[in-house]
Amino acid sequence: MKIIIGLAGVKTSGKSTVANIIKNKFDTTILESALADKLKNVSGEVFNVPREYFDRQDLKEVPLDKPRTLDVAAIEQVLNAFGVSLNEELLLKYIERKVVNMTLDTPRKIAQIIGTEVLRAAGDEDIHCKNVPLNNNGVTVISDLRFPNEFNYFNNLKDVLFIPLYIQRDEAEKYVSKDSHPSETSVFLFSNKCIKVDNNSNLAQLEERIGEVLSTTVANITAQEDLFGYK
Repeated sequence: MKIIIGLAGVKTSGKSTVANIIKNKFDTTILESALADKLKNVSGEVFNVPREYFDRQDLKEVPLDKPRTLDVAAIEQVLNAFGVSLNEELLLKYIERKVVNMTLDTPRKIAQIIGTEVLRAAGDEDIHCKNVPLNNNGVTVISDLRFPNEFNYFNNLKDVLFIPLYIQRDEAEKYVSKDSHPSETSVFLFSNKCIKVDNNSNLAQLEERIGEVLSTTVANITAQEDLFGYK
């Protein structure tokens, strides 16, 4: 049985930190995947933005030297990279949603709009889930669950132990409002279905909480301890 640990939480809640902690908790190969990895790779190529700009906290929200325009050619390039064809009906949908020729001024804005308004809106809301690599012989940590359908997709996979963790940090959540992008607000629609991990103190206490959560969860599956060597 495979283990998939899904991390949910708003930006700067500590998901990357938790992923690193988890890597030190298993005596097996950990594959860290992100639903947005392919999105960021494709976006970087289409809009000529270095890949690291989409990951680094000190770069992703900094305005680009020249804002990018989401024209029809760019939309088609993105869709083709994900195996989707741009037809007249879909183009009309983008026009009605005012996506065509939208100005994208930061790497985060590019990823948000491409991921949600272009790809998810193309008709398959699980498109990012289907494109994420999984570790068939160990543990996969998916570090960016954002939408209820993503939770449901992994929760419904057969022969998989899915452990969803909601990383809760007050300082991060106070910046989320009803006007925030859906990729930030939608996490609250399924957070109550996850195991809550309080991240309002120091790193040592966070490590302790993660250890407690994983040891309890894994201990409930007797075979897992032998298969994955949890410490």
